Amino acid sequence: MSLKDGIKEVIEKRKIPYLLHFTKLKNLESILNKGLLSKSKIDEEGMSVAINDSLRLDYRENAISTSIVFPNYKLFYGFRQIDKDKWVVLVINPQILLDNKVAFCKHNAADARISSTSIEELMTQESFEGMFEEIDEEIDEERSRRDQKLKDYDPTDSQAEILIFNEIPTKYIAGVVFDNKKNKEQLEMNYPKIKGYHHKFSKGVFATRTYYREYQ
Repeated sequence: MSLKDGIKEVIEKRKIPYLLHFTKLKNLESILNKGLLSKSKIDEEGMSVAINDSLRLDYRENAISTSIVFPNYKLFYGFRQIDKDKWVVLVINPQILLDNKVAFCKHNAADARISSTSIEELMTQESFEGMFEEIDEEIDEERSRRDQKLKDYDPTDSQAEILIFNEIPTKYIAGVVFDNKKNKEQLEMNYPKIKGYHHKFSKGVFATRTYYREYQ
């Protein structure tokens, strides 16, 4: 079985509906016109954009961080507390996983267990499947999948990431989630092919996964 077929098998088995990436609202127009670019690609082209994570402790500036179905809420919340700018969440077609170079991280990409692993090891079907395995509760903060009331497509670690290298072309951006109805309506007027969603502040993708899975 080829790598592409293996990735497709996991997508279909887990019924993964979409990926997510959060960014500042001020970046949205550029993203919808030019695609979502990695930090190294942005630097290479000399573009002026608001970077989410300037430190990039995963040391992979040529990759874009995405999450399955729910953002890395711990990181997202922290960024929103530091920077009071408006934020949006991009909805990305999982087809990108079959069409681009990607790496699967069962923990945060900056976690030493991931950053010390070769990129080749992270690009396998086994690494993809590993995102859904039970993890050692004595080492990690996360509880069992059952206790977290996770769906089949939810990674076990809420900070798990999929790294997509270099860029995500606009054709893979299926929607944008806003915490403001006015911004949603403006998107739908200017970009009729892209679906707009409104989640109230601290609700939906702006909430914690724990709250969303266990109390809604």
